[in-house]
Amino acid sequence: MSEISASGQNYFELFGLTPMFALDRQRLEQHYRDMQQRIHPDRHAQSSDNERRLAAQWTSLANEGFQTLKHPLRRAQYLLQLQQISASPAALPGSFLLEQMEWRESLANAKTRRDEHALNQLHFTVQQQLATLEQQLSDLFDKQADYTRAAGLVMQGQFLEKLANEINTAIDELLDAAS
Repeated sequence: MSEISASGQNYFELFGLTPMFALDRQRLEQHYRDMQQRIHPDRHAQSSDNERRLAAQWTSLANEGFQTLKHPLRRAQYLLQLQQISASPAALPGSFLLEQMEWRESLANAKTRRDEHALNQLHFTVQQQLATLEQQLSDLFDKQADYTRAAGLVMQGQFLEKLANEINTAIDELLDAAS
């Protein structure tokens, strides 16, 4: 465990990765598994109290880092944090807010009509928007280093993810009611 130093180390460094939005998910998972094999508290059950406590702390840090880096929007937020930039709702364009209102209205109508097809269509649309947004984030972070514009897209992504979760919940409720 002493081969890993927590002082000043970010999650990318923790896993031996270059700080960037587009990362190799398999490489991240492999580094995470390798680290867990070295630091997991079960491997230190016979160690001193201090070593067991350190193993638990490192495991917690590795778990938190892995969860942050594996999720695209959380990774984007973390990259912004490393640049000391915060995402703000003020960065959202009016056209996006209008589109959000239309999608929410479509969601409400589909739920009222119990229209599974409409919910699935809306879910597909939102997932496409998220995929497009992730590609744009990759360009803004990794090619252009335009963190200000990326912050606006991160806010849009948070709205889209929340909407996607609400759509999934509505679909699940509809399917549960049908069974």
